[in-house]
Amino acid sequence: MQTGSTQPAQSGSSKITIAPMQSVLTTILSEGSHMTWSLGPQESVERRVLKVLLHLETDFRSYYNLWRRGMVLQREAADMLWGLTQRYMIIMKADPTCICPQNYAIEPEEVLIAEYNVHYMIIQNSNEEQNFTLRSMRHNVVQFRKSCNKLDLTKETPFIMGDTFHKPIKFFIELVDELFNYFYSGYLKLDYMANQLDPLDLKPLEEYRELLNPSEEFEEYLMLSLTYCKCLVPEPCPRFVPDKCEETPPQTKQDLKKSRCLARRAEMMGETGEVKDTRPSSKTSIRAIKTKANVIKAYS
Repeated sequence: MQTGSTQPAQSGSSKITIAPMQSVLTTILSEGSHMTWSLGPQESVERRVLKVLLHLETDFRSYYNLWRRGMVLQREAADMLWGLTQRYMIIMKADPTCICPQNYAIEPEEVLIAEYNVHYMIIQNSNEEQNFTLRSMRHNVVQFRKSCNKLDLTKETPFIMGDTFHKPIKFFIELVDELFNYFYSGYLKLDYMANQLDPLDLKPLEEYRELLNPSEEFEEYLMLSLTYCKCLVPEPCPRFVPDKCEETPPQTKQDLKKSRCLARRAEMMGETGEVKDTRPSSKTSIRAIKTKANVIKAYS
C-alpha cells in the first residue's frame, strides 16, 4: 500500500526514497487555524450556545443574590415607612381613627417628610440597582437567543436531546426566557408601586409590602433547574486557613497587661528566685558621697 510520494530511482541505484505524508491536523495547526474550525457547523454552534449558557447561569445566580439582599433592605425601609405614614396622617388629621399608638411626641411636618424621604430613597436605589443589572444581563440573553436560532433542533445529538446527566437544550431555552421575564416583571411591579407611595395613603404601601414577601419555592426551583452541568461549574476558591501556632498569643488587654507584668518580674528575679532590689543601698550611697567630697577637697 502506498503511504507517500515516491521519487524515481536514479540511474545505477535501486534505492527508493519515501517522503512522509503530513496529517490534516498538522496542516491546520501550522496554518494558525483554530481547532474549532475543524468542527462541523452544528458542533461549533453548540459550543457557542453552551458558552453563553454558562455565562447566563452565573448572571442569574448573581442577580438572585443581589435581589435577595435588596428585598431585605426594602422590607426594613417599608416597615419604617409604615410607622411614618401613620404618624404623618395623625399630624395632618387625615385619619383620626388611625391605629398607630400615640406614644411619641408630636413632630413637625418637615421632620417627618425628611425621614420619609430617607427610607423612600433606599427603596428607589435598590430598584435602580436591579434595573441596571437586568439591562447588563439582557445582552447575554439576546446573544443566547441568536445562537439558539442557529441550532438545528431536529438533529438527535446529545446536546439537543440530552443524556443521563444533562437536560435537553430546549429546556434551557425556555428556562432562560422564563427567568429573565420573571425578574424583569418583578422589577417593573416594584418600580410602579414605589411611584404610587404616598405619605397620606397606606393602601399602596400595603400592596408594596406584599410584593416583598420571599418565595422559597422559587429559590428551590432556581437552584435545582438552572445548573446545566455540575462538572462545568468552576470550583470555589479554597478557604484560607492560617497556620496554627503552638502558643496562642493573648487577645485581651488583661492578658497583655498580665504578660508584661510577668516579664518585668522575671527580669527582677535572681537565680535564687528572690526579687532583686535595683535601688542603690544606703552604704553605697554614703561611700559615693564621701568619695565625691574628698575629690572636691583635693582640688580646692
